[in-house]
Amino acid sequence: MRSRTIVLGIILACGGLLFVAIAACAGFFFFAFKNMDAALSPKIDALFAAIDNGTFSGKYAAETTAEFKNATSHEQWDQLGSAIKSRLGRLKAKHITRFNVQQFNADQFADVTYSATFEKGSGDIVARFRGVGGEWRLVAFRVNSPEFLKDLAAKACPYCGEACPASAKICPKCGKPLTDQSKTKPSTKGSHP
Repeated sequence: MRSRTIVLGIILACGGLLFVAIAACAGFFFFAFKNMDAALSPKIDALFAAIDNGTFSGKYAAETTAEFKNATSHEQWDQLGSAIKSRLGRLKAKHITRFNVQQFNADQFADVTYSATFEKGSGDIVARFRGVGGEWRLVAFRVNSPEFLKDLAAKACPYCGEACPASAKICPKCGKPLTDQSKTKPSTKGSHP
């Protein structure tokens, strides 16, 4: 009987230690999650505020790393800001859905994804940051949204057959208007050669 009590005590003690370990890991994960959001969320908010107030171009030099500049020109950065502003509008709300922190020797990287709601739709904000001199700077930045895919639904020009973006008013190949075919295509009915 005494040996059963000892075995039961050991099992309960191990179970208690396991529970404490799991709770400690969960607490650490929650703390890391909140810390990461507190460090990176203001950076993301500042980028979208700069898009809204027209100062996004100036963020290129101050907020990006050399790796980012090697992959993305200043012109492409400006085009990204313009596309976000025209297609999605102002950022209304966001919440973090994923984060990952990696340490490579002296370099620290943070990958973060936010689910976001904009004035004109929704999307995901995906960013990769690198710790540079005590600050987080962008290594990669993109916004994925169905709003950016609307122009990809091509329509064919009724005159030359060229595939044109759905929002196009004029065919880029032949220059003819892309309006209702019955109004723009010349009728052959009743005509004589």
